[in-house]
Amino acid sequence: MMHSLRDPNVVIGALLAGITLGSLEFVRPGWVIPGVAGAALFMIGLAGLSQHSLSPAALGILVLSVALVTLDLWLRWGGFGAIPAAVLLVLSLRFLIAPPVHWGLAGLGGILALGLWRVLAFAVQARANKMR
Repeated sequence: MMHSLRDPNVVIGALLAGITLGSLEFVRPGWVIPGVAGAALFMIGLAGLSQHSLSPAALGILVLSVALVTLDLWLRWGGFGAIPAAVLLVLSLRFLIAPPVHWGLAGLGGILALGLWRVLAFAVQARANKMR
């Protein structure tokens, strides 16, 4: 198992699958298996990341991507910050680990990020409606 964690595609794939399954737990609370499986895959992905040298520039782009999504949700830009954030996420996933990740997997990460942004936007909107 540890041998397969040397492949950057497996590591990023495990992280993306973990995040996706974790967000499914937010959408459908009470479904225990997706949350547990997502947490396990996310931890496996983090363990795989610890075996690789990470690019500081890609980490900076990743932080910028998260900041754009946060600003989009906070300032209610209606998704105008989420699309550039997804593009930045694709670039950061592609070059995060020394042997580059496949473009298809990085693109899938960008698409999943847009889906996760939509789930978070629903949560922010629901909270705002509850406060009124």
